[in-house]
Amino acid sequence: MKIQFECPINALSFNNRGNRLAVAGKNFLKIVDVSDEKNFKELHNLKVGDQPRSLASSLDVSWNKVEVNRIATATGNGYIALWNLSRPEVNRVERIIRPKKQYAMKVCFHHSKPNYLLSATGDDCVVFFDLRQERSVFTFENRGAHVRDVKFAYNSHTLFALADDNGMVKFLDVRKLAKPVQLFTAHGGPVLSLDFNPLVENIFATGGRDKIIQIWEYQSTKTKLEDSIVTSAPVGQIHWNPLKGTQIASSALTTDFEIQVWDIRHPCLPYAVFFEHTSSVKGFQWKPNSDSLLSASTNGSLIWNNAKNAYQPCRHISPVAINFSVNGNILYVYDSHISNKKLGVASSTADDGEDRSNSYFVGPRKSCFRLLNSQFYKNKKTYITPAQFKTFAEEYHLTDYCFPDLCQHNANVALKLKKRRESHTWLMLKDFYISGHLTLVNLRRAWLRTKASCQWSSASDLSTDFYLESTQSDQGDQSEYDHFIACFGRLFDDDFERETYAPPSTRRPEDEKLPISKIAVCSEGFGASEETLAKPHCRDESAWLKMDFDLIFNQLTRSWGSSYNSHFINLTVDGNPVIIRWFDYMLLLQKIIPYFVENRANLQMGATIMLSLGKLGNAMVRRETKTEWLLSYTELLKRCEQYSTAVEVMKMCPTIPFRNINQPKNKIMIFCPHCEKPAFNKSWICNSCNRPLENCSVCEETIRGLFLWCPGCLHGGHLNHIESWFQSHNLCPTGCGHKCTYD
Repeated sequence: MKIQFECPINALSFNNRGNRLAVAGKNFLKIVDVSDEKNFKELHNLKVGDQPRSLASSLDVSWNKVEVNRIATATGNGYIALWNLSRPEVNRVERIIRPKKQYAMKVCFHHSKPNYLLSATGDDCVVFFDLRQERSVFTFENRGAHVRDVKFAYNSHTLFALADDNGMVKFLDVRKLAKPVQLFTAHGGPVLSLDFNPLVENIFATGGRDKIIQIWEYQSTKTKLEDSIVTSAPVGQIHWNPLKGTQIASSALTTDFEIQVWDIRHPCLPYAVFFEHTSSVKGFQWKPNSDSLLSASTNGSLIWNNAKNAYQPCRHISPVAINFSVNGNILYVYDSHISNKKLGVASSTADDGEDRSNSYFVGPRKSCFRLLNSQFYKNKKTYITPAQFKTFAEEYHLTDYCFPDLCQHNANVALKLKKRRESHTWLMLKDFYISGHLTLVNLRRAWLRTKASCQWSSASDLSTDFYLESTQSDQGDQSEYDHFIACFGRLFDDDFERETYAPPSTRRPEDEKLPISKIAVCSEGFGASEETLAKPHCRDESAWLKMDFDLIFNQLTRSWGSSYNSHFINLTVDGNPVIIRWFDYMLLLQKIIPYFVENRANLQMGATIMLSLGKLGNAMVRRETKTEWLLSYTELLKRCEQYSTAVEVMKMCPTIPFRNINQPKNKIMIFCPHCEKPAFNKSWICNSCNRPLENCSVCEETIRGLFLWCPGCLHGGHLNHIESWFQSHNLCPTGCGHKCTYD
């Protein structure tokens, strides 16, 4: 059911029976009969009579839950109007409360005390009224932050809570007006709404601009966070379901037009979603003793949202999920309601006797998880264990060493962990560097030869990934060429800042010479120009590019040292001789880096090689690929608590957005205990009242460096002083009698 009003609606409020609804909007306040879902009836159009017409414009409305004929509204001119439906229709304004300076924005009646009324004002205050008195009982000044919402607690006659723009939630007692009973930071931005659970004692929720709904448990000593729900937009309003204590509804502030119902036991997906509105939802209320809710929007629409017609995302998602591990195993998850059929799958115990099924996941219902071991992976020891990953991260060198020493050190680290391929790869890089072939000039020549070869043969014939996608179009060729021009500039010499290293003395002189039968073929390569290297007959020298690189790399690492020469590498793969010449060393290196990442699932090795090569590594890998690798690598480092290495990797990444990850716009707000306003002065003196902030509770001196404070009594001090004090004491060092907690 839908009813359309001429003006935007600002707020809604039900009576205690749920058959009447107060609709407050711009220039009107109406009472609607909503007892019948299919037939809304307008019962009363409340008029102000001889009062100012601005009273008819309402920002908020609250229906008294005990006295069924009394309604309170926050009017457009900042007053609070009390309406009595039992009075004559001409003028039903019973009383007008005119605050001296405050402008009422929110009103809220107590659930069981008919004369208790709260109002949040526009000048950062909360006013408490006892309607049996002419004036307000007290005014609490929330200095420094605008009050967004205020609510009475269900399980108390005197306790209420407020939410403000600083992300704070404060609990106050109407009998103790000096300071809040309890306060804590609930969100990273303004808290726009809060609501107490009517069915579960001491449970309340907050919604903020940071797109999070927080579920809290109020306790006399400390409020505990129970759960969090991440939404798709800033949360404008939240309300608990009056029939189900685990369901809470939320609406967006401006961007989304739907109303989402969440089950806190399953916070990943909404339980139900209502899509009836076509503009921003301004307010909504659950119908008492019903699963339906009524909502209003800025275009004046009042809609009945029936739970039976709601869209339920959980019924439209797949009950089965599947994924692969780095070892080739398959993990699939299915709903427990699906019949558990016996599947003929491989055992979860690998060939080496190690049970890996429990190391991949931890779930409450293990019967819903299955792990299938791959029969295609014969070698179960090729992956990097978490312990090995941490050792590599701690002992690998990335910079601050000359390149040959760096490679030798990393090779020794890999050999110590029995990683032969990784160790031989580092030795290979060392020999390439010493031979003088590891240069940007040779990389540019290799690219020109590969580009020319692609023009004479189809792209599918070449297995190299050396910017092969650039041959798909002329525009791609030019863009790739521009990329290399930007990388190389006018460099025609080795870009590494290094000393000249001679070949190892253990290498025999005759190993540096090519066989006589090969001299005629390669004489054109030494010192040849780029145009000569790009001729068609030179592409036959790179026949190894067409072979399976996995076989080549395995043979290369097994026979490294005996097969290497500064001018060529002589291998035997499947009985066929393979010669990799000096001008293909850069192509070989360019294939080794992604080989570790994509074929051997060793992101750490590929990222480390790329970073250690400096500008040469930057030129060999695309910017997008490089950023993706380094983002993933730093994420793994952080999960393994290798924060120093993660920071070092982030500093070495040349992409600016990646470096900015370590510089979020976070700040800690310190409030003055005297005036409760933010203090930004570095001299530990409040900017507003010019009074010094609290000193250390133990040494009574100005706090410098790390400090702690108790969220209950707001006392604290130096970190080491507080730790020393509570090793032998249980209460606050100031003598306030509070049992401090510093969790």
